Parts: sequence; structure tokens; C-alpha cells
Amino acid sequence: MEDEDIRALVRILRRIMADEYVTMQGMARRLGFATSHVSMILAGKRRPGLRFVWAAMEHIPEVRELMLSRHAGKRKPPGSTPGG
Repeated sequence: MEDEDIRALVRILRRIMADEYVTMQGMARRLGFATSHVSMILAGKRRPGLRFVWAAMEHIPEVRELMLSRHAGKRKPPGSTPGG
């Protein structure tokens, strides 16, 4: 996951927390992670792993849309070979 994607993910999570008055603990509960883990990701002290990203995509439609739109053009068609 690229740094730009992580920053976008964090922005979405922070905005949702502010807009919906969700605490750090509430967001952690929603995603199924420890509060300390979510806190470190939002503070930039830890990079989100694949399980975290999948949980965010599952529970927050905006994250799903972001990830799918950013990576839609990066997928290779089935059967394509490297380099051509």
C-alpha cells in the first residue's frame, strides 16, 4: 500500500469519526481492532496491514470506493504476461 493511499485512508477514518461523533474506541470496535492499533495507524506510527484495509473496506463504503478506484487501472488482465 502506497503512502498516498494510507494518507487517504486515514483522512476518511478521521472525517467519519468527526462527522459521526465516533470515538477512537468506537472506530476500533467497528473495524474489529484494538483501540491502540487504530490509534497508531491514525498517528502514522504504524502502517495498516491487509487485514485492517479489508476491514475498513468492508465496514466503510468510502474506503472501498477509494481503494477500488485507485487500483482499478493497476490490475493486469487475466493471461497477460510480464513485459508485454
